[in-house]
Amino acid sequence: MSSRATRCYDFREVSPADLPLLTKWQTQPHVLEWWDTDAPYNEDDLNDPRVSRWIVSCDKRAFAYMQDYTVHGWPDHHFAGLPIGSRGIDQFIGEPDMVGQGHGTAFMRQHLQKLFKEGTPVIGTDPHPHNARAIAAYGKLGFKAIGPPQDTQWGLILPMTVTPKTKAPSFLLPKIPRGRRQRRRGQSPHLSDGRRPFETKKTTQKGGPCKF
Repeated sequence: MSSRATRCYDFREVSPADLPLLTKWQTQPHVLEWWDTDAPYNEDDLNDPRVSRWIVSCDKRAFAYMQDYTVHGWPDHHFAGLPIGSRGIDQFIGEPDMVGQGHGTAFMRQHLQKLFKEGTPVIGTDPHPHNARAIAAYGKLGFKAIGPPQDTQWGLILPMTVTPKTKAPSFLLPKIPRGRRQRRRGQSPHLSDGRRPFETKKTTQKGGPCKF
C-alpha cells in the first residue's frame, strides 16, 4: 500500500459491469448506516446526465464509490441557490477494511481539486446532522455549514459548502516535503502571519453517507 504522502487515487466512470460491485457495497452494514437504501443501481441510473458516478481505486484495488452532480438538476433542491455550475458530492467506502484509514478525506481532496480546476465555483455536500464523523471529515477539507439542518426529500441534512476561496482549506495549502519542517501528527500548519488556517451528499441517502 502506498504511503499517505505518495498516495494517489484513480477515478473511473461507473459502467454496467460495476453494478454487482455497487450492490455488494450497498449491503455492507457500515454503508447502510448512512445510505438509507440497498436498492441496486441500474443502467438507467448510470445514464442520468445530472450525475457523474465514479469507482475509486487505490493501488489498483477498487474500494469506494463517489458521485458529483449538478445542484440545479432537481426542483427545489436545497443547493439550488448556489451559483450556476456548482456541484454536489456524495461518497462511501465500500470495502470494510479500508474504513478508518484516512482514504475518505484523501480521495475527496483529490476530486475536489479536479472539480475546482474545471471551474466549479462552489461544491456542496449534505451529511446527516448526526453523522459527526462525516461532518468532521468535511471540515478538514474546508467545508462549512451554511445553515441549520433541513428536512428534504432526501432526508434530514446539514448543508455544507466549500469554494476555492474558503479560508485556507487544506487542499490549497502548499505541500511541504518531508524533512523540511516537522509537525506533530494532527497539528494544523500555520499561515505566514502565524494564524491557523482553520480549526476546525444526489441519490437516496440519509443526508450523506460519507463513511470513513
